Amino acid sequence: MSLQAQLRPPAVVVHHPGHASDEASVVSVPSLRQVSLVKQLPLRVGALAVPDSCTPFHHVVMPLHHASTWAKLSMDTEAALPQAPLTPGATPHSSFEGPTWASASSESLLKEHALPRGGQHVSPTYRWLLVALMSLEILAATGIVFGWSALALALRRDRVYFDLCEDQSAEGDCDKVEFQYSMIYSAGAIAAVSGFTIWGFVLDWRGSVFVRLCGLVLLVAGSLLFAFSDDRSFDAYLPAMVLMGSGGTGFFMSHFVIAQHFRYDHFGLVHALLNSFFDASTITFTIFEMLHRAGVSIRALFIGIATLCAMFAVLSSRCTWRGMLQPPPKVDEQREEDKREDKLLGPGMDASRCSARKQILIPHFWLANFWMLIQAFPIMFMFATIRMQMVHNAGGKSQSEADDLVRLFNWLILISAIITPLFGRLMDRCGIAAGFALVNCLGMFCFGAIHASDYTLLYLAFVAFGCFRAWHYGSCTAYTQGVFGGASFGRIYGLIQLWGIVASALQAPIIMLCLEQMSAWGDFLPINMSIEVASALAFAFPIYIVWQGRRAPP
Repeated sequence: MSLQAQLRPPAVVVHHPGHASDEASVVSVPSLRQVSLVKQLPLRVGALAVPDSCTPFHHVVMPLHHASTWAKLSMDTEAALPQAPLTPGATPHSSFEGPTWASASSESLLKEHALPRGGQHVSPTYRWLLVALMSLEILAATGIVFGWSALALALRRDRVYFDLCEDQSAEGDCDKVEFQYSMIYSAGAIAAVSGFTIWGFVLDWRGSVFVRLCGLVLLVAGSLLFAFSDDRSFDAYLPAMVLMGSGGTGFFMSHFVIAQHFRYDHFGLVHALLNSFFDASTITFTIFEMLHRAGVSIRALFIGIATLCAMFAVLSSRCTWRGMLQPPPKVDEQREEDKREDKLLGPGMDASRCSARKQILIPHFWLANFWMLIQAFPIMFMFATIRMQMVHNAGGKSQSEADDLVRLFNWLILISAIITPLFGRLMDRCGIAAGFALVNCLGMFCFGAIHASDYTLLYLAFVAFGCFRAWHYGSCTAYTQGVFGGASFGRIYGLIQLWGIVASALQAPIIMLCLEQMSAWGDFLPINMSIEVASALAFAFPIYIVWQGRRAPP
């Protein structure tokens, strides 16, 4: 018999002969056996609270933690259990009731001291330690394929694919090598971007732990495949990048459930950190290139990243995350935090109670798609044309000056990871609409300042672009999860990310147009000004959030 069944007090039918209707009421009286069981609860719960997969350390610490938590219940046993207000002269007739507790007071007491579930009872310090672990995981092994340019330097140093060149000189650069490298990067990037849509649906279907483990398996497989690839006998660089691109996106998507546990205090901050460290994960291949230059082989580097991903898989247990990888539990009673004003969005933006069909029909969804298309295109366009813009803008620069500015650009955009907590607190205090407005202002500034001849203003434009890119995605994920709820976050964000693929498809024809008209235009000013005009129209989105937030929900 289960512990709850043993603790269930028997129902007692009490007749009231003095009443005209001769009604009978059912009350609950605890037995001595049940009182004894409740007094043993600290020991029983301490034992049950430790999963079999935990280490010996957890078997020692966790029972002590739960024993102290249940101290109040064992000290106030008689007061906690329901008592029967027997009427004088009443004749009790024992009869056992159904499978529910007869007393609401005892049920609420047991709810209050329930086992930790869904991150409810994780201490604030441990919660932030898990956020630090989350940041490390994302930085080390999610968007690493986007740092391909640094890894390509290491491959050139090892003369990978140089056999394809007719002139195998010391430099060895030729179109065939560049084509092979671009094919590998394109395959990995497409796998990573399309992974947002695919993994988003899987996330809502099977949960974050399943997506996390699948992503890590793909990362380990891709890393090992890359480590043992050889351009002569075993050319598997391209499928290896596809596996790492898709696996990295899945691993990244599995972390968004953590933000739900900060919904009423640091929701915007956690989303900002998630996306900022994903953007900064390009530094992984940059570090690889530095280590390779110091003498470490590419095989050893990728075996190392495979080992790190395997370690992350081992850390996926409940003993580590304490329920933070599962959505917060739904409770019937309204929590105290829910009664506070929602500063993030406003009550009118809550579409979490809408059906799946209605969620994709309301303006909340389509305006988010419009925003994604308007902002994703300039982000990709800047990365694709940064060197060409340095060569042609502001009267033109030499090839060596342009190369130096591109290297500086790649480092300055990482500053956004340091100041991202300030942006997260801005969203938490002033709302997501303020975050979107700031992102739009930063984008307009950097595409104007990119034409400056003053190097200080140019450096500020690089930093602004890094913040624009990271904070754009942080605002989008916070908006999607805050408006549509955690249960449908994966598929809604996956659908919104489809416009990122459209923006990618627009890159090639627009860049080709720029190159054809460069002799007439002189620089990229016409395209950059068109981006500025489109960004001005995008202010309609944060205005709509403020307006709709003050209205009734859909």
